[in-house]
Amino acid sequence: MGYWYYSGVNLWDQDSVINVPQSLPEVGHRREHGFWAARRWRVYRRYPKGEYLFRRVMIHRWVGHLHYHVKGMKRDRGLGGFQLDKYPDSLHLPWLQMVWMKPPLQPFNEWRRQTPSADELPDPESLGIRPLVSR
Repeated sequence: MGYWYYSGVNLWDQDSVINVPQSLPEVGHRREHGFWAARRWRVYRRYPKGEYLFRRVMIHRWVGHLHYHVKGMKRDRGLGGFQLDKYPDSLHLPWLQMVWMKPPLQPFNEWRRQTPSADELPDPESLGIRPLVSR
């Protein structure tokens, strides 16, 4: 009956430094990333606007920060998939402008010092995650 949810850390490179966007430092903060024992009645249900996992009856446990989300370190900051030039009236655009396009940044090491639960994460550069030299 368990639902073990986890978080990831959004990384963003700027001026050859790995940063964390202050507007959205973590992914999975709404418990949307998790593990659970598959059962016949514990599956995603389809609805007109998406899918939903009925997890209210499950016992929720946070297992920590488990990954780095490196979308913000791509050359296009991960916006290419939204095809904003083709769909300028995209429903995603207001959210992207508010949270993702030019967020205030905090150096990763500073964010880590302020977030004790992130101590278990290895240093990104030790995993081969490095900022782009030129943008």
